[in-house]
Amino acid sequence: MPLPLLQVRDLSTWLVGGEAPVRAVDGVSMTINRGETYALVGESGCGKSLTALSIARLLPQNGRIRSGTARLGETELFDLAETRMREVRGRRIGMIFQEPGTSLNPVLSVGTQIGEVLRRHTPLRGVAIRRRCVELLEAVGIPDADRRLDEFPFQLSGGIKQRVMIAAALACDPELLIADEPTTALDVTIQAQVLALLGKLQAERGMSILLITHDLAVVAQTAHKVGIMYAGQIIEQATREQFFQKPAHPYSRKLLQSLPSGASGNGELAVIRGSVPSMTRLFAGCRFAQRCDLREPVCDSRMPPWVQLNDRHGVRCVRYQDSVPVAGADALKPDHADESGPAVTRPVSMPVPEASPSVATERSPEPPSLLRAEGLKVHFPIRRGLFKRTVATLKAVDDVSLRIGYAECLALVGESGCGKTTVGKSLLRLLAPTAGRVHLEDVDLGSLDEEQMRARRKDLQIVFQDPYASLNPRMRVAELVEEGMRAFDLGNAAWRSERVDELLSRVGLSAQMKSRYPHEFSGGQRQRIAIARALAVDPKLLICDEPTSALDVSVQAQILNLLKDLQRRLRISYLFITHDFSVVEFLAQRIAVMYLGRIVEWGPRDAVLNHPRHPYTRALLSAVPAIDESKRRQAIRLEGELPSPANPPSGCHFHPRCAQASDECRRVFPEQRTVGEGHVVVCHLYR
Repeated sequence: MPLPLLQVRDLSTWLVGGEAPVRAVDGVSMTINRGETYALVGESGCGKSLTALSIARLLPQNGRIRSGTARLGETELFDLAETRMREVRGRRIGMIFQEPGTSLNPVLSVGTQIGEVLRRHTPLRGVAIRRRCVELLEAVGIPDADRRLDEFPFQLSGGIKQRVMIAAALACDPELLIADEPTTALDVTIQAQVLALLGKLQAERGMSILLITHDLAVVAQTAHKVGIMYAGQIIEQATREQFFQKPAHPYSRKLLQSLPSGASGNGELAVIRGSVPSMTRLFAGCRFAQRCDLREPVCDSRMPPWVQLNDRHGVRCVRYQDSVPVAGADALKPDHADESGPAVTRPVSMPVPEASPSVATERSPEPPSLLRAEGLKVHFPIRRGLFKRTVATLKAVDDVSLRIGYAECLALVGESGCGKTTVGKSLLRLLAPTAGRVHLEDVDLGSLDEEQMRARRKDLQIVFQDPYASLNPRMRVAELVEEGMRAFDLGNAAWRSERVDELLSRVGLSAQMKSRYPHEFSGGQRQRIAIARALAVDPKLLICDEPTSALDVSVQAQILNLLKDLQRRLRISYLFITHDFSVVEFLAQRIAVMYLGRIVEWGPRDAVLNHPRHPYTRALLSAVPAIDESKRRQAIRLEGELPSPANPPSGCHFHPRCAQASDECRRVFPEQRTVGEGHVVVCHLYR
């Protein structure tokens, strides 16, 4: 039997320096074979990244490996002197970090940063290094590689920066690639390209991958083995097929049930109450017990043993003894799982429509709209030179029209840079529109002066993507939630205090928390505070800008359930800006698809998801990862990158990336075509 590439045994890593050590990694063992992808999955704070940093010996200054071994081939990594370990990093172990924007040096060119790895680990010098850098950029699919070598990170898109990180990590053909959330911040199209690239390079080079992620759909499409991590321990380990067909641990089951897909807009998502426990404490029993629906008295007093269910599937749970589930273990199975299939399902695959569908001739009258935008444009002048003359115009939003009904959620989807957030800010008049009209009920917001608009802001609120950045760290929760009420002079102090308690309760937080500061809360709790603050003035429309994209799947489920419940009880409307189609499927009633400043398709949720018309919509949906292999769509690869809104292509803006583009597409921007009840597409394919 061949020797595994990586063997980790009983790894324990502490973070010291505080009142008590943080036992971040506590007895982790794993094995990764050559050419294999091992996915390490779990919530934030479970110790996934510190496990990887321990293996590569890249711990922060207060990190200490307390015990355990890590063997790469026949090399014991923890016994190496630091000078020897530097020879291993880069040459035998490559690493891709989660955020390429902070991992790449902003003052060094792409070629300098990749060349640094080659100079350190290979005999290449001068022209040979540049030639090798070009080969690496071409291998990761970056066009015009020779020119890109002289560019700096700020000149690159997020997807290209991530590819540069991959190129640097693969420069010396490492045996092991550690990828820490490599696609979390990427659009679905870029994510699909990066995952396909890693799979291709792995097949060509026989490389092993340790993939750290919380996206179970990505795991289902890329991993060979899965390790579920919770509170510093691996609590379940199985092959991909075993895990998705019959997960054993209650935590694993809950993770799968928390996925937005499968609910399809009806009912609620399963949530995991509470949060990951502090790792400064000593545990007497199961670390998941306080959050487990199947908790028994023994769970609090007895440390669960590691039980091997079969030769490749193990679990740490007292409900299993001697490899046989004990009585009551059948209760672990979710209601919609069966013995042979995955525990959850993803959206059905998208049929490709004919090029000329029938056009609807009758339409039902549109319901009254809470908000209407007509011909909305937001252009920014590009100024250069000593006198800052305008040399070009960046058309961030270019002739967008949309409507949002009462108690309706409209999802605005598209790639990063297409103008989604700018649309949201211009509707709120946080950015002044260049042209167009925005009506809130019967009021033209553009006709209001500053004082009148200030009064109308009570009806329009926004929840930003990063709650930590949007909450003042120097203000207590009570002050944050009360801030809007004070600004609009609502009620007296006693009424506002009661209102704060009511709002915190409404979003699932305790009134006793109102004296705390934002840094004392988890990411999901901070987002709940941001939602409570937005609701404080009873808005009619809430603009949600990627409010769940940075959250774990379990916390995301809590926020989505909260938003759906608020919509039902308060009759509030949402403009939900996102690129996560599983969230769209659960929450939205209608969808608008945006590309390079314009909306190219819109309609009812089911019509757009199940019968997408525009080639761009089809490409987006084909890139969405799915757990169920039978429901994955045939990938449609988009050529090139999103063009610059400062220099959009002539005709249809999508034609340079469209496989179905014609001469007419290159010359003339298409008109709107109605292809179904409330379903409209902007494309020459439909007459």
